Amino acid sequence: MPLDLAHMNLEERTKYLELKERYKKKLLPWYKKWWGITILIVLALGIILVTISGLYVWNKIQEIQTETTSNQTANVNEAMKLAINGVGTNYTMGTAGAPLTIIEFADFACPFCQKARNILKDANKKYPGKLRIVYRDMPLHANSIELALAARCVGEQGKFWEMHDLLFENQTNLTATGDELAVVLESLVGTLGINQEAYKKCYTDKKYLSDIGTDFGDSVALNLGGTPSWFLNEKNLSGYIPEEDFFKIIDSILANIK
Repeated sequence: MPLDLAHMNLEERTKYLELKERYKKKLLPWYKKWWGITILIVLALGIILVTISGLYVWNKIQEIQTETTSNQTANVNEAMKLAINGVGTNYTMGTAGAPLTIIEFADFACPFCQKARNILKDANKKYPGKLRIVYRDMPLHANSIELALAARCVGEQGKFWEMHDLLFENQTNLTATGDELAVVLESLVGTLGINQEAYKKCYTDKKYLSDIGTDFGDSVALNLGGTPSWFLNEKNLSGYIPEEDFFKIIDSILANIK
């Protein structure tokens, strides 16, 4: 029941106003208190990030829907195509001759690549026969080259994608460098059932360093800002994209292919 100030005497009113002023902050609604303001700011930032991500995906879909595949390809010169696709020494999964080729420039030491690592595997299952997926190296961290070498050395024995998964699954344990990192990598390789002596020689000799350098040189030529960077039929997407949004983009490209 609300207070009836009209029937209070002067002394009672004075005491009431003093108490009200004293507890003014406690009487504030939750959204005006410091913790309420903090919650609102966090929620607002979350909405802004979701909106930005949604706009990025929406813009990409609009670009795809207003272009034909032939026009997209015509706008990419031959040198750029070579930089995107490489010289054919990278590992792939999916279907040769598929209507959509997805090329990922990634780094085994990149946390955003680790977060995105299952997207392409899930896409390959979701779109059987429609995708050809290519992994390319863009080493940006202190131990990135060694991780890429390990993956390629395992790859020559037919288990690149298994090593790909192991490296990302154990990313937080692969921050060492030099001999210490080599020992940790050998322990991972030992779980794959391959010829470890052949692997060790390949890794020690840095057999695939030139191929990794070629990938990195192409990423520089393409002016890629970071990892992961993707090319879907030579159309560039940058950064981590949630799987649901990534699939929407794939759907738009496939729908636009005639």
